[in-house]
Amino acid sequence: MEHWMEGVRQVLARAPTGTLAYSQVLQELARENHGESPDPRWLLNAVAGRKDLFRVVPFPMGPWARWLDQVQMEGSGCNHRSVRDDPWILLLRIPETGIGPAESVLDRLRRGLREWGRALDEGSPVAVARWIRANREAARAWKAIMSRRA
Repeated sequence: MEHWMEGVRQVLARAPTGTLAYSQVLQELARENHGESPDPRWLLNAVAGRKDLFRVVPFPMGPWARWLDQVQMEGSGCNHRSVRDDPWILLLRIPETGIGPAESVLDRLRRGLREWGRALDEGSPVAVARWIRANREAARAWKAIMSRRA
């Protein structure tokens, strides 16, 4: 079990905002482990049980779901049909990315999104949808900044 928990932690630590949709975490784990991955329900329950490391944010239901589906499909390259019932996993201890002005800005952004995620009201579909959207926009900004540095 610890092998998979460490794998999830590493995947999220490399993510621009320290959070990803669960389906993306599973895809990364399978890629890193040459196609091998645990039962998705088992892993999600195990991750949800590690409240010291992760927060599982359920996907919002309501009229925002269709809009978020469109944003997910357009912006992330994700190849599954729908993100409904796809919770987001937040890493509660995000490592710093490095030294320098760009890294400092990115670390601040990650810390802000992490704290917002910690305090997020899961009962509010609007709040969850806004947090997911902010994470997606921050990930795009992070990729743009890092591509200019390369």
